[in-house]
Amino acid sequence: MIMFDALEQYGLLQHILSVDRFGRGVVNRTYLAKSKNETYILQLINNNIFKKPELLLVRIFATQPG
Repeated sequence: MIMFDALEQYGLLQHILSVDRFGRGVVNRTYLAKSKNETYILQLINNNIFKKPELLLVRIFATQPG
């Protein structure tokens, strides 16, 4: 599953106790990953809707204050 691949890329997989679907979204799938001391939210962007997801991230960061 791609979420486990992402966690592994960040060196977190060995610490994760559970990964569960979180909420209900039409555009993205969201997962809640928990370790003993931390909680992580992971989102899988629907690339059928967002053809260029890297541009979506640029827009998100451009609208952040500061």
